[in-house]
Amino acid sequence: VTMFKEVEAKLLTALTFKDEAKNHLIAYRDQSEFVETYPLVGWHLSILTDAMKEISHRNGFTGQFLDIGARSTLGIFQEVVRAISRKELGQLVSMDSMFDAIADMIKVPYKQSVDEVDSGPSSVMEKRLIRVLLLVKHVNSFKPTADNLAALLMTSVHESEKTLVSEVEIGLRSLTQGLYVEKRGD
Repeated sequence: VTMFKEVEAKLLTALTFKDEAKNHLIAYRDQSEFVETYPLVGWHLSILTDAMKEISHRNGFTGQFLDIGARSTLGIFQEVVRAISRKELGQLVSMDSMFDAIADMIKVPYKQSVDEVDSGPSSVMEKRLIRVLLLVKHVNSFKPTADNLAALLMTSVHESEKTLVSEVEIGLRSLTQGLYVEKRGD
């Protein structure tokens, strides 16, 4: 509760999407919701569920995981929360960690760009970005702008939104130049 009060304005600004998604993909409605869901963010469930449905519709999961119900989002959330549980207070679950939790379920051709970026001389940000971009690629309710991607990649309530957005912009340029991603529109 104290942590939320200390960082509320900064956190809600950083985790609020900067387009029409802000109306339906909400980080936290109030302090109570933050306390109940921390270190997850309110929009995690919606984005992950939509991403998994889209990957499934495109036949992106391996045999035993073809049915997205085979592994619940609750299990994925437990895995990612457990992974950061030993870190200092204030850590947040980022969407790239959600990708890592389902990576073994995804067919190799579907995640080929992730494997290529991982095996190359890419920066940590590029590796994180390619994971998130693959997840949200077909999620219609999410627009992958630098600001919105930075919100998905935030790992701490103390992280600088401005610095993170700048790092995302640099990473996006690099991934675009490397032909791993294609810029569409804005």
